[in-house]
Amino acid sequence: MGIVLGGIILAAGLRGWWVVFADVFGHATLSSDLINALVGAVLGIAVSLSPVGNLPVIHALFKTEGLGYPGIISFCLASAIHPRDIRTYVRIFDRSQALVLSGLLFGAAVLGGLGSTWIYAALGFRPNLLPVRLAGSLIRALLEALGF
Repeated sequence: MGIVLGGIILAAGLRGWWVVFADVFGHATLSSDLINALVGAVLGIAVSLSPVGNLPVIHALFKTEGLGYPGIISFCLASAIHPRDIRTYVRIFDRSQALVLSGLLFGAAVLGGLGSTWIYAALGFRPNLLPVRLAGSLIRALLEALGF
């Protein structure tokens, strides 16, 4: 499932209608980082592709600038909060304690995405990958230069 969803995201990232969500409120701003971390954590829980299916989706979202670095880290961390695990927490603890535990895990995922990004920023750089559109245009130009 993760490979299929990742492929769909990569294909959509090449289209003009794809929304670049990574810099939704400007490049490397606090508000962009925060919204990316929150959305990434929500997607990580909603998609429920862990432990391996989330990797193609994460890579596709990052390459297409669907999410920025804080969102990707939050997605990874929050994908460990599987709905089955939440049901187990409810069985082991009472409902309110299970919700508190799930909320703490969600908060840790968001803070993990923000914290890792800000640590890199304190060191003077921001993690980025080559976007799919740029890579596609470079490959097309190379193929045209080679006569293909």
